[in-house]
Amino acid sequence: MPEDRTPGVPPARPGPGGGEFEIELNPPGAEAEFVEKLNLCFDHWGDARTFDWCFRRPAAPAGDLLVARGDHGLVSGAAVTYRTVVLPDGRQLFSGIAMAAWTLPEARGKGVFGRLLAGCVRQAARRGAPVTLSWHTADNVSTRGVQRVGAGMFPTSYAFSGPDTPVPAAGLAVSAVAGEAGWERVRSALEASRVGYTRIGYSPAEWRAQFVDRPLGSELVAVGEVGWAVVERAGEWDRVQALVADTDAGLDACLAALLRRAALSGRRLFVFSSLPSWARRFSRLGLQARPGFLSVMLGDAEGLGRALGVQPEAGAFAHSRLETPGDPWYLGPWNVQSGDRM
Repeated sequence: MPEDRTPGVPPARPGPGGGEFEIELNPPGAEAEFVEKLNLCFDHWGDARTFDWCFRRPAAPAGDLLVARGDHGLVSGAAVTYRTVVLPDGRQLFSGIAMAAWTLPEARGKGVFGRLLAGCVRQAARRGAPVTLSWHTADNVSTRGVQRVGAGMFPTSYAFSGPDTPVPAAGLAVSAVAGEAGWERVRSALEASRVGYTRIGYSPAEWRAQFVDRPLGSELVAVGEVGWAVVERAGEWDRVQALVADTDAGLDACLAALLRRAALSGRRLFVFSSLPSWARRFSRLGLQARPGFLSVMLGDAEGLGRALGVQPEAGAFAHSRLETPGDPWYLGPWNVQSGDRM
């Protein structure tokens, strides 16, 4: 029987031919194969530069790779990155983020993904992160895997334009902003807009690494005189990685202007938010929407209890407490946008 190199993570069920898939943590030299097979499962995920930006950036703790190995190489993989979550009262919580999960067809349905996901949560806890986050659409197979592991589930909305999306009438002008002062202005405005919510916290250097120095580059635009957006162009998509405006009406006008700009350029718009009010905005604008979840998986109840000032109780922990307003273990409401995810 192959050795399980990830403490606390049992090997996956036997695959074709009767062998077990070996679970490994940070195997030397696996990065290129990890990226190659991730791109087989999710076309255009990225290259070695994308990998380094996600998992090896200087402004953040190094990420961890977990992989399942079969007789002929890697068959599944996932990664954990590390961020600081800021709670509504300003307290900070070091957290893992499970991402870049993939499984080759021959290894699906054999328990591999669940083993890797559980391994991500345990590895994050070993590194001092009591919780591990993940983002996924509601219809993704990952949702079922997360539910089996156990998680607080916070609704999110993925929205995008298509051929039948109405093009808004002319409104606010969208113009490129140059210079460092513009980036600092939007960073400060975005941070101020999230006070009172659970959110991802960034130092100035971390924010720049996350939103500005992305592998595909970022464009900062002003929308009229009421808002700012960070837009990443990928293929046919204009991905709105961050959007902030002075008022709710300003947000609606900004989204309409960004949609119009994309449509008139023959492109499609993508936006994401964890706020229910934004999901309603997307609907009013005529965007197609896919519901999703921000999942919070608990790896260390005592560590989370210390961060929250709550004493863990004896017995099994009900993960629904993490998503229940008024419960002392509640970790919402969340305010995150697309650029926070990856």
